[in-house]
Amino acid sequence: MKKITNLRIIPLGGLAEVGRNMILLEYKERILIIDAGFRLPEEDMPGVDYIVPNIEYLKGKQKNILGLVFTHGHYDHIGAVPYLVQKIWN
Repeated sequence: MKKITNLRIIPLGGLAEVGRNMILLEYKERILIIDAGFRLPEEDMPGVDYIVPNIEYLKGKQKNILGLVFTHGHYDHIGAVPYLVQKIWN
C-alpha cells in the first residue's frame, strides 16, 4: 500500500493580529515560505523596536526551503525580510 503524505500548513506568526505574517507550506520535507512580515510594538512594549516571526522551526531545514512568496507588498507581509533572510539562508 502506498503511503500518503500530507501537506502541512504551519503559521509562524500573524494569526489573530496585524503584522509578522509568515506561513510555511511543507510537503515531503520541502518548504515554501509565504510572507515574512514584521509588526510594530504596542505602547505597552517599551524598548521593543519591532517584532518578527519566530523561525525556530526552520533551523536545520534550510536546505529544504524552495523559496519565499509574497502575497502583497505591505510591511506586515514583507518587512521582516532584512532581519530573517540571513538567518534562513546563509
